[in-house]
Amino acid sequence: MFHYQYKNQQLVDVERPVRSRSSTLPKSKIDGGELEIVTRPIRSLTLRAGLGLLDATVQEGAVSGGAINVAGHQLPEAPHVSATLSGDWDAFLNDAGRLVLHLDSNYASKQYFELVNENRIAQDPYALLNARVSWHATGDKWEVGLWDNNLTNRFYLTNSYDLQSLGFDYLHRGVPRMFGVDASYHF
Repeated sequence: MFHYQYKNQQLVDVERPVRSRSSTLPKSKIDGGELEIVTRPIRSLTLRAGLGLLDATVQEGAVSGGAINVAGHQLPEAPHVSATLSGDWDAFLNDAGRLVLHLDSNYASKQYFELVNENRIAQDPYALLNARVSWHATGDKWEVGLWDNNLTNRFYLTNSYDLQSLGFDYLHRGVPRMFGVDASYHF
């Protein structure tokens, strides 16, 4: 559990016409907590889960030169809920090494990227799924793996700005589906 109380917190405010400046919020707070658990129900399987809860709120403040009151708004890039779930399974084991299957997922609830909390440029709740299969040589001296990130090719934003004064919104997309091969040698 944690509690932060801010006075005169500074954040970037993108105004029309396009310019960014630092805005000072007289009062804001962040309350939250995290829970993580790791379990090994059988020797070859490790499961991990995490949950984060967050209430990041502007208590007093205005943007756009004081024209827009943002009291009660959610702070940028602060989803109320985030969660992770992952597992590693040693699927095959012999004298030469072991085959490990890994799966993980991440979830984030709705989040805003600016203080006005405009739905048009917010990120709705989303989840990502990643997988990896790897061969680990006996003694873990080397390994080789095949991986696939964002298996479902989920479109999500990592940032956005209201640039309607120029006729568009700037949307920064998260990484699309990617896959590859990796190898490691440990010495």
